Amino acid sequence: MVNVSGYPGDRGDGTEQWWAKNRIRKVTPRRIFYEVDTFGGQSGGPAYIYESHGKPPVVVGIHAYGIGASLPGSSLNSAPRIIPQVVMQIQAWIDQDNAGG
Repeated sequence: MVNVSGYPGDRGDGTEQWWAKNRIRKVTPRRIFYEVDTFGGQSGGPAYIYESHGKPPVVVGIHAYGIGASLPGSSLNSAPRIIPQVVMQIQAWIDQDNAGG
């Protein structure tokens, strides 16, 4: 199961945090595909899993693509996977932000 959390524009004018979950349908080296109810405004939110009961969630992707943008003609949403290159890029942005301050 994958959970997607964010602030959808159709709920509380995007001021309310919502989440939904469903099964992962497909995984590629760089993307995770799932059928989770999302709406505009949730891009950038976490796609996360629970590896075991009682443990904190693990972010495995960044929700970015709604239905049709993931795989044309499919009902799947998707997220770029958090792979080492993504972690390095996020860290570089953090470092750059901290250096400018």
